[in-house]
Amino acid sequence: MPSTAHLTLTVDLVTANPILVNEGVLDAFGPVNVRHDQHPDRFLIASSMAPAWVAADDILSCDLDGEVRGLQGRRAHVERSIHSEIYRSTRRH
Repeated sequence: MPSTAHLTLTVDLVTANPILVNEGVLDAFGPVNVRHDQHPDRFLIASSMAPAWVAADDILSCDLDGEVRGLQGRRAHVERSIHSEIYRSTRRH
């Protein structure tokens, strides 16, 4: 069962996507992501889709190698490897 903090992060990530599209911060396919609250060696990112359409079921967990944990038939965002390197360089110890 996901923690309350994890559910909050997921809701925040889902909410952020269309807001940032509306404000012109993201283009049609830019990913928003956040460090996982329970696993500092992972981050959350939406599957490969238009940000304005992201729902909670579209959120994936990736490790610092950019590998998706539990892909479950969804397409992973191609830019996850860029984000994994950023998280790797700012890893919490």
